[in-house]
Amino acid sequence: KLLADYSSLSTSEIRVACLIRQNYTTKEIAEILQRSPKTVENIRGLIRKKINLQKEVNLTEFLRSLK
Repeated sequence: KLLADYSSLSTSEIRVACLIRQNYTTKEIAEILQRSPKTVENIRGLIRKKINLQKEVNLTEFLRSLK
């Protein structure tokens, strides 16, 4: 659903989005993907930007609401 609605997301962004949806923390995602937590934070920011998500909207809740 995410890829169908937001085709501009890269593979790594989709991967991070899936882990966010599963309620992993930034630190846990960084360990899983063998990246730094800062890199994961940057990817989260790119995801928010590409899907035009307002700052007051929680990214995890938004991703979980997708069916």
